[in-house]
Amino acid sequence: MSHLIQSVGKHFPFRRTTLANVAVRPRTTCVLAAALCLAIVPAADGQCPSSFAPSVNYGVGNAPRCVAIGDLNSDGRLDLATANEGSGTISIRLGNGDGSFQSMNNYGVGNGPRFVAIADLNADGKPDLTSVNNASNNISVRLGNGDGTFQSFANYNVAGIPFATAVGDWNADGTPDHAVACNGGTNVSVLLGNGDGTFQAMVNYVAGNGSQSIASGDMNGDGIPDLAVANNFSSDVSILLGNGDGTFQAPVNFAVGNGPRSVAVGDVNGDGRLDLATANDGGGSNVSVLLGNGDGTFQAFVNYGAGGGARSVAMGDLNLDGRPDLAVANSGTANISVLRGIGDGTFQAAVNFNVGNSPFHVAIGDLNNDGQPDMVSANNGGSSVSVLINTSPSIGINPQPVSQFVAVGETVIFTVTATGTGPFTYQWRRNGVALTDGGPFSGAATDTLTVSSVTAAEVGSYDVHITGGCNGTIGVTSSPATLSVCVVPGDFNGDNSFDSADIQGIVDALLQG
Repeated sequence: MSHLIQSVGKHFPFRRTTLANVAVRPRTTCVLAAALCLAIVPAADGQCPSSFAPSVNYGVGNAPRCVAIGDLNSDGRLDLATANEGSGTISIRLGNGDGSFQSMNNYGVGNGPRFVAIADLNADGKPDLTSVNNASNNISVRLGNGDGTFQSFANYNVAGIPFATAVGDWNADGTPDHAVACNGGTNVSVLLGNGDGTFQAMVNYVAGNGSQSIASGDMNGDGIPDLAVANNFSSDVSILLGNGDGTFQAPVNFAVGNGPRSVAVGDVNGDGRLDLATANDGGGSNVSVLLGNGDGTFQAFVNYGAGGGARSVAMGDLNLDGRPDLAVANSGTANISVLRGIGDGTFQAAVNFNVGNSPFHVAIGDLNNDGQPDMVSANNGGSSVSVLINTSPSIGINPQPVSQFVAVGETVIFTVTATGTGPFTYQWRRNGVALTDGGPFSGAATDTLTVSSVTAAEVGSYDVHITGGCNGTIGVTSSPATLSVCVVPGDFNGDNSFDSADIQGIVDALLQG
């Protein structure tokens, strides 16, 4: 899957969304002695533990409210962008690929930016930035140069006091659009894109009271992206179903916990229907989970405790067990709560990981290219971001099985080495079908598969699926290896035929020394 949706309310411009707020794609250099210690939590109820190295902080602009993750300079390494409300800037920190980051560069935008999104707004293959400016009632667009730098900004007006934006293709023209949640009223402002990085004038839609966060996904399975809006004052989520032409239907509201600040969209129970999660900081500091019915409606919310002052929620498979988890930024207790998903839409009790002062936002991405999702928080009270590198159990394969070309009657051995957290189990397959010991095959459930007295019947593609990690819940499949058999005497190039071309190639090679 596309790896992944990166921050709350930020989405890539596709018509279908599966997991929102998951950046699922992008090791930290230990700049603090404390980083040598690992925060490891025991497994519960058969679940893999989520573990993260202690956070490492990086300075950004004044009073950051949001952090977004994306490859801003096209080097295959994930970078960070923060919206700094206090300094009216976007801070860029380019990633080194090991979980550490370079010095920051700041770019001015409108007044009081509270949110930043990364998306290619003009179809040039280069990531661009959009900031949501709370004090100037507009959004600022800075087109990217492709090297981590950005052009001058252009502003577009929205309804009063904007808080967040979602990016998606609301009218199916292949061009990214914006939908902005505006706290100063009951509005969502939709700005359709022109395809060149500019936008049409806003069209406003009613939502709940005090809209502060917005996310996108196909809530009713019609292939058209819809909107979910978290309303802080009315303690509900508004669902605006899309018509596919850039317009939206009247909202239908669903109650959540007290004072929702953030909403995330994803399938938390594996039924193929999108569900909702909101971070609520009013009176209970918890997370509300609403399971979707698949028709744009949702079941009654269930609350799960988080840290104090829950401000932001993101979804991602943080322990690689194939089940979405929740990460919650808690501004009051200066930590991130991780709630491990059980897979049926319920969650384990929160486990907290310390970050900088007053985290207002959390995003998920693979920051050190090790295949495991990491976390980063924007710390409003510390003018910093905190990076937490994932140290959860994982497995890999090195070396991979090697393709082989042999004569009839020979013996072939495929072997792999599993790395990471065991114990491991193995299952070799041929053309996708699981093998068992017997006939020419032995070792089908080990790290070494032997194929004896090979015939043409054994030709095919071989791979091995390995499980390991915590309670055998983590799986990985090797690269395919091809077994080719020479069944015709004199066939030197593997095409199973004898002709002059085969012989001539050998003769030419001998004559040339």
